[in-house]
Amino acid sequence: MWEVLIKIIAKIEKLYDRLRNVFLTDYPTTVWSVIKFFLNGIFTYSIFAISFYISLILNLPQKQHLTSEQWAVIFIGSLILLFITYFLNKLRDWRKNRRLSGDKIIYDIIGGAIQELMELHVNKPAERARYTIEILNNVEKVIESIFRADGIEVGTLCANLMVLEGEHLKLIEFGTKFQDRDKPQVIYNGDNPLPGAPQAWAFNKVIYIEDIRSDKFISYFRADFKFRSFISVPMANDGIVFAILNVDSNIEKQFKSDDYIAKNIIPKINPFLLLFSFEQELLRLQNGGGNDT
Repeated sequence: MWEVLIKIIAKIEKLYDRLRNVFLTDYPTTVWSVIKFFLNGIFTYSIFAISFYISLILNLPQKQHLTSEQWAVIFIGSLILLFITYFLNKLRDWRKNRRLSGDKIIYDIIGGAIQELMELHVNKPAERARYTIEILNNVEKVIESIFRADGIEVGTLCANLMVLEGEHLKLIEFGTKFQDRDKPQVIYNGDNPLPGAPQAWAFNKVIYIEDIRSDKFISYFRADFKFRSFISVPMANDGIVFAILNVDSNIEKQFKSDDYIAKNIIPKINPFLLLFSFEQELLRLQNGGGNDT
């Protein structure tokens, strides 16, 4: 019972914060700012009500007088219309500002990450591993920022990298906070690929698994996996896939939809996919033009 009550209180606080962010963004909570808020509302309402009243009078038959009930309808109706207009405008501005703020954070992360990564020497094995880990860390940060900017609940995200070795897709690296996680191998059959990374590799397309415990997928994933949903993003040079970037979450349906992924996630993490391609191409040239995964 107490847990339910705590959750209800938390949701009420969250709703209050959101409404305050929508309505009072220009008015910090001081006495004068609250007075200005109401004075501005009264002034705007007066202009709105007067124009509404004049329009109504001009359309009434001559010599017809308004009753007290009709005046009340004018007063309340104009107040409601003003409130709706104000609410929609503030909500639009709030969403726009949140999106712009989220985009600024995202591009700051990308810019800082590229600056740091360009200082590493990917031809050295130790720094190559660090290069990969840093990219994965920043992919997690960017996707978390995208979700927060869109008001989406963010679970525990984990980015990792897989490459094909023989008949298996092998997980070779995690972001920093998941370095101790198991690194399983997945059987790869190009003719009949398993859901997730194998399909992403075989079809060279992004694969989104909404819930590994759904009836459709439960037979393909171990019961002890801590994630519930994930995306598998192929990385290719000249149309040939050389690695798979997986990002998983402990929340089901974390990544919303294929359309959301294509429009909101892939464009933002694309710079990091290009950094992986840069690393791959550099290593290929250093090895005399041969393939290296």
